[in-house]
Formats: sequence, C-alpha cells, structure tokens
Amino acid sequence: MHHARSLAAFLILTAAFISPADAAAMTTPAPASAPHADDAPKIHIDRMKQDWGRVSDLEVLHTQFTVTNLGGSTLIITELKPSCGCVKPRMRDNKREIGPAESVILDVSFEPGSKTGINNYHFDLRSTDPENPVLKVDVTCDVNPTILVEPLGGLSFGAVDRGTKTTRQVLVAGLAPDFRATFATVSGDSPITVKVGPTKDVTINGDARRQTVLDVTLPDTLKIGRFEERIFVRHTDKRVGLINVLISGEVLGLIRSESASIPLGVAAPEAPLAGEFKVFNAQGKPFTINAVEFRPRQGNIPIELKYTPTPNADRSAYTIAFSGNAPSRAAPITGEIIVTTDVTGEPPLRIPVSLAVRIPKEPEQPE
Repeated sequence: MHHARSLAAFLILTAAFISPADAAAMTTPAPASAPHADDAPKIHIDRMKQDWGRVSDLEVLHTQFTVTNLGGSTLIITELKPSCGCVKPRMRDNKREIGPAESVILDVSFEPGSKTGINNYHFDLRSTDPENPVLKVDVTCDVNPTILVEPLGGLSFGAVDRGTKTTRQVLVAGLAPDFRATFATVSGDSPITVKVGPTKDVTINGDARRQTVLDVTLPDTLKIGRFEERIFVRHTDKRVGLINVLISGEVLGLIRSESASIPLGVAAPEAPLAGEFKVFNAQGKPFTINAVEFRPRQGNIPIELKYTPTPNADRSAYTIAFSGNAPSRAAPITGEIIVTTDVTGEPPLRIPVSLAVRIPKEPEQPE
C-alpha cells in the first residue's frame, strides 16, 4: 500500500513538469510511411501474342485481351499505338483507368485488305506501370487472298536495253470455281500493252484456283529512263473489286558509262583535278563520239575533256579523261558531262559531276 501511494505521487510530480507542447507531441500520431512498391500500379495482360492462323482477306479479324491491374493504385492506359493502320486496338467502353485488382477488356481488330501471306504486326500498350511502362503485343496471321496475283508486289522488268521488245507474264488466280480475268488495261496513255490470255485450273499452296495469264509487253519504242505504270484487271468475282498491278523497270540507252556519276569530293581552291571514265556500247558495236562537253548547273569547273578509243575494243568503247583546276572560290559545284555519239536514236549520255571547294583549315598553333 505504501509503495502504491509512492508511485502515484511520483507520476503526479512528473506530469507537473511536462509542457503542454510535449504532451501534444506525445499524443500526435506519427506520419504515414512512404508508399511501398506494391502500392504502385502493376499491369498484367493475359497473353502477349495473337495468332489467327490462316485467314481469308475478305474477313475482318477480332480478338480480345484481358488487362488486369495487380498493383495497389489506379493503373492508367495512356496510349495504344499500332505498328500498322490495319491493326486497331481499343479499350472496351474506352475505359482507361483500372483500379487495383480490376480487369478490363482490350478489343483488337485486324483488316487484311490487300495483304497476302504471313503478316506480323504489333501494338504498344503504354501505361503508368513504373516497371513496365510499355508492353509490345504481337498479332500475326497468314492471309490467303481470294485473288492471288503473281509476282507478288508487282511486275518488275528490271533493266531493259533501248529498242528491245520484251514480254513478261502476270498470273491472276481466284478461289471461285468460275473465276477468270475478263479485261485488262494499262493506266494513262502508256505504250505498254497487256493481253488477257487463257484461264486454267491450278493448285497453289493446297488451294484449287482458276488462273488467268496476262501478257505484258514493253514496245521497242519505249523511251530511256525509269517507268512505272499500273495494270487494271476486271474479273468475274464480284466479292473483290478491280485489281491493280504495279509494273516498273528502266530502259537503258545503248551507250553507257561505267560510272553512274563522278563525285570529285572535296578540294581546296585551285587544286588540280584529274580522272577518267569509260563509255561503251552495250551491244558491243562500234560507234563514234561526236562531242564531249561539261555543262555546269551550279558554279563552274574549267576542265579539259579528251577521249580516245579503248585499246582492243574495236571502237565499241572509249576512255574519256578530264583535267583542270578547282575554282579559286569556295563553293559547291555541280554539272554533267554530256557525250554525244553517232548512234541512231540514241540521246546524249549524261554523267553527273559534283565537287565541293573548301578552304583548308589552318593548323592550330601550339601554345
């Protein structure tokens, strides 16, 4: 009893010496601790790839993904960025804020259009997950076209000599049992012609198809230079519109240069310039050079041009040498060397020339 009264007296005495501020501090709760990593949003998607397998180009493909927030705070989907406009990802009901332990549906569609074969695309799923701000989700399929055009990507004639008549084929094959191409024409007023040939039964990649042959002909009058045209093809399959096929190539002159261009690089003012290149007849026939000149486009180079028949070439090839000096002022120089010959119907051969005249930097003086 005596000890109890002594303890009570001690507590009363101690309380008398505690200030009100100290008392308030003793009763104020401690500040909350910083959020743990588990409190951050954490994205999870049920799979990282969708493979539709073999599909028709007439159908629009659909699938859905489940996106879940495994974190402790709201997850925000900030962007859905597809690698192709044919892939369309969309959060269902446009819901982009996902609470903890909540799941939402991500709808994705794919439109094959004119695509064929294996198609690999993806879309980026961007969110506020600090550990995985970007998820790359793949979508793939093997598109089986209702109408298959070969060569895939169009018909390239490559390089063709001037004055050469050339015919190549385009094959158009449909899945419909009564398919056939009925009409074909070339765009614009092109001298290139196309003729619809016979249709026959074929099997391509395990599919029974009806295939029509189109004969595409370049006339021998086609001008020198690159060409690019389109063939438009009508057919019997009403599910598919007009087919267009790209045709391209380049007609080369008979007189050619071993150098497509002559880049002289960088030279100091009045620096000596010299070099040579060869011109030749692609058919190996003799010819005569009537004139060689340099025609400036920007600036000028006072150069001298000389040409001599290449030894053992029976005048079917010439070596053209040039020499001179760079201009006295710093400037870019462009132009072309023009070679005129006696070959009937052959336009002048033009070889681009370029030079940059720069004043050399003075070496730094040692301190």
